[in-house]
Amino acid sequence: MAQRLAPLLIVTAFVATVAPAAERTLSHTQSAKGIDIVAFDAGTGDFELTAGGVEEIAITVTLTPRRGGLFSSLKDSEREVEQAALRSDVVGQRLILEIETESGDRRFEERWEVQLPSRCGVEIEAGVGNVTMQGIAGGAKLELGVGSVKMDAPDGDIFVDLGVGDAVVTAVAASYGPVKASGGVGDARIKAAGDRVEGEGFVGHSASWVGSGRHRIQVEVGVGDAHVTLD
Repeated sequence: MAQRLAPLLIVTAFVATVAPAAERTLSHTQSAKGIDIVAFDAGTGDFELTAGGVEEIAITVTLTPRRGGLFSSLKDSEREVEQAALRSDVVGQRLILEIETESGDRRFEERWEVQLPSRCGVEIEAGVGNVTMQGIAGGAKLELGVGSVKMDAPDGDIFVDLGVGDAVVTAVAASYGPVKASGGVGDARIKAAGDRVEGEGFVGHSASWVGSGRHRIQVEVGVGDAHVTLD
């Protein structure tokens, strides 16, 4: 009897690959002469700021398209990125930076990398984002809805208002007088000149310390931890 051969079924799997959304990078450099504060207005994005002995402000911001909701088109977001412009305005002694679009929407994420003189102060207002700062001696005022803050500051008044996330501030003890850290739902702690002050409270915690310096630190977190270390 002839042996019947089972037909050989060859199945080829096709894997669909989705190309990553097109990023776009914008840059701006200008003299820092006459500028005391560098202010940022952002939607969703991360910030990495490094201060030192430079006399220019150098900015690079990378935009990445994202969907804004169930009915939002990624193609529309990519178009938004393509039309976006980095706007810089000098008002008095303030340099104000933001990403401007024709529609006014911000259907993209922003990643800022900034180098600036240490004497300059910084102001950041963003809905969602993470902020890393080093060497800022001109003070800092940060307002974030959701994200994290990690800051190393030798001098200047520091104010952090964070809705949800963790904030860690390291500074020079000799520069600061009143220091306060508070967490609505979370931990608050201050380490200063060998002292360790733990936050008091049932759910929310608050910790305070007073040094001999002329500047202030105030860190407020709605949900998350607020930690301040003074060396």
